[in-house]
Amino acid sequence: LLETQAGIKRELLARAFRLLILHHDGLRLRFREGENGWEQTCSPTDDSLPFSVEDLSKIEDGEQEAIERIARDVQQSLNITDGPMLR
Repeated sequence: LLETQAGIKRELLARAFRLLILHHDGLRLRFREGENGWEQTCSPTDDSLPFSVEDLSKIEDGEQEAIERIARDVQQSLNITDGPMLR
């Protein structure tokens, strides 16, 4: 979960996120259980970007449910076998 200042440019943040994924192979790892135990592979880079922006600026201070729901949905979408490992 990343909180940013108002007015940040989404395109620049997405570009930084893409460069982070390209630079750190560990963020592209995939894990499968094989005959000899767990095996890891590094997925190739592609044009997909597991990045999204949720504008929570209109949410009242006491409305944590919205943030928790979004965080839960994102966490449930992660997949160590097929990716992505982060979103």
